[in-house]
Amino acid sequence: MADASKRRSLARRTGVHAATLTGVLTRLEAGGWIVRERVENDRRAVLVRGVPDRMREILRVYDGMNTAMDEVCAEYSDDELAVIADFLTRTSAAGRAATEALAEAPAESQAGSKEGPPEDGAE
Repeated sequence: MADASKRRSLARRTGVHAATLTGVLTRLEAGGWIVRERVENDRRAVLVRGVPDRMREILRVYDGMNTAMDEVCAEYSDDELAVIADFLTRTSAAGRAATEALAEAPAESQAGSKEGPPEDGAE
C-alpha cells in the first residue's frame, strides 16, 4: 500500500473502510500472517506480503473444502465446466464493475430519491 489513494483503492476492492483495512492489516501482522516492507524508491510506500509458512497453513484449513469441490466438479464434463467457469468469470467481472461504479458515484446518487414511496394509487 503505497499511499492513501492506494489504501482507499484496496479498501474499496475488499469492501471495507480504509481505517478498518489498516486495523485488519495490523492484526494480520501481529498474528504472523503478513509482513509489511518499505519500498526502497518510495519512502511512503509499504508492500504487504503473506508469510509463506502461514499460506501452507491456510491451504490445510481449506483442504476439506477443496476436496469437496473436486468431488462436485468431477460430476461435470470438461465442456460443462468450461461453461460454468465462463459464467462465473463474467458474472464476477460484472459484479466488480458495478461495485466500482457504485463506489465512485456521488453519495447523493447512491441514496436515491429523498422522497418516500408513492401513495396508494399514485405513481
